[in-house]
Amino acid sequence: MKRKRTGEVDFKVFKKKDILSIARYILEAQKEIIFEESEERVRLNFKIDFANGTSVESDEIIIFEEAETKIINSIQFILRDSDLKKQIYVAFDTQLKYAKYIVEGEDKNWVDAKFSQIEEIITVVPNQNYWLSETKRQAVISNFSGMSIGLAFYFLFFRRVFEEDILRSNGIAFAVLLLALFMGQLFGHFLWSRLYKLYPSIEFDIADDHINRDKQKKKIILQTTILILFPLIISFVTSLIF
Repeated sequence: MKRKRTGEVDFKVFKKKDILSIARYILEAQKEIIFEESEERVRLNFKIDFANGTSVESDEIIIFEEAETKIINSIQFILRDSDLKKQIYVAFDTQLKYAKYIVEGEDKNWVDAKFSQIEEIITVVPNQNYWLSETKRQAVISNFSGMSIGLAFYFLFFRRVFEEDILRSNGIAFAVLLLALFMGQLFGHFLWSRLYKLYPSIEFDIADDHINRDKQKKKIILQTTILILFPLIISFVTSLIF
């Protein structure tokens, strides 16, 4: 009876060294199977799909050298013998949000050992940003930021632009407040869409910095938060206190 074990991967950022670690492990597993059987009976395949629509396949680890020059959508590692007595399948797909590793075979000890070893390799892969990667936390951060920006607009801008006599009218004051909050929520929605795209559950941080535009956008968001958002919120809070 065959034994099959499946592991799922979430919120990981794979760098080139992490991908090479998996590939080298698969190569070592291939050598073990060849030693027990024969080279003709073993199939090894590495496949990379790029964002520009091209893909490359090979049974050699050098395939991953090209990864630095393009944005990667998915990577697959496949190792199996001709009788399907032993199989290792590892796949990461950023577009389908699919990330799994599967070990299957007739030898229970072999399956458990290979599964645990792959699990150890993936465990040490850097985690995605905890606060910015999960959908619910993204929503909380975006809504809080949007609300804060909206209130800051109202107290620091609109209350200074409109005369106090105008704002004394409850209807006008409420309308102005709604406008400020609406503007804040537009910012919050934009931030949420950016965070969702820039902090996926699976990410490849392999391409050179000048090619990886998402990495550049992360830096812009961080700089904007430090230089604009934080000072605006602090100014809003101090205006309420003093």
